[in-house]
Amino acid sequence: MKLILRSMNKHTPLMRWSTTWGNDDFVILDQDRSVGRIYKDVIHGEPKWSWSINTSPYPTPPPHNGVENSLEEAKVAFKTRYEEMKAAGVRPFTSR
Repeated sequence: MKLILRSMNKHTPLMRWSTTWGNDDFVILDQDRSVGRIYKDVIHGEPKWSWSINTSPYPTPPPHNGVENSLEEAKVAFKTRYEEMKAAGVRPFTSR
């Protein structure tokens, strides 16, 4: 499965949303559907990468989200959990 990481600043105009997003903020697409997000954050004074799968229009509960030290680690964690969900027949909430 190939997931696409797209800058929120490139994605939001397509959605007709605000374009005031940070440069380290990304939407994750499964084909043309938004299924999650990865963004850089500061947690306890340290830069970290947060990720979440769209499970509903509301904040994602664990284990459908996480925090990693690098963007690469966040992408791997997201993809691993996303594949587990799909294998179990759980479909994420999607938005166009």
